[in-house]
Amino acid sequence: MVVKSKPGGLYLTIVTILLIVTTYGVVKDWWAFSAIAGSVFLLVLTFIRTYYRVHNNYLYIFSGFLYTNKLDLSKLESVENVNSYKPAPALSHKRLRLKFNDGKTLDISMDPQLEESFTNELKNSLPG
Repeated sequence: MVVKSKPGGLYLTIVTILLIVTTYGVVKDWWAFSAIAGSVFLLVLTFIRTYYRVHNNYLYIFSGFLYTNKLDLSKLESVENVNSYKPAPALSHKRLRLKFNDGKTLDISMDPQLEESFTNELKNSLPG
């Protein structure tokens, strides 16, 4: 199962502001324009390429072009709903917090319509 992250309001606000600044030509120097255009590109790339995949008892997480992670679901301890703004490969503050028995936690976000089926798939991977 592959699920894309759900974008949140803060993320979309930042992208919109950067697009407005770039569009209205507030930046007149080519280097500053390039920096803002590059930032917008990276944000859009993160928006497009943040998703989660469950396959062979592993959770694969992809965000932007720099972040990838592979987590063993046999170590998954619990799944709970949280509201959090802490940095994570999630585009919304409404998240699922995955707790692992090695002390790691990870927040992910997705469309509420897919959340139940994704959570059920994760819980089916829980040991015992």
